[in-house]
Amino acid sequence: MTNDERLLTVQQAAEFLGLKPKTLYSLKAQRRIPYVKILGNALRFRLTDLQKIVDDCTIPAREVEQ
Repeated sequence: MTNDERLLTVQQAAEFLGLKPKTLYSLKAQRRIPYVKILGNALRFRLTDLQKIVDDCTIPAREVEQ
């Protein structure tokens, strides 16, 4: 597994996205964010999935005419 594919805990993922863990649990329950369930209980998030969410939500700056 490469460093980009590593799995993050709820706390790590929330910190990465700048959210509270409670918000992350809510997004997971609504199936608005991809997640991994390990052995039925452990909840993890792929760093690559989280980075894609950030990239998809990024709004580019307008070009300024000079």
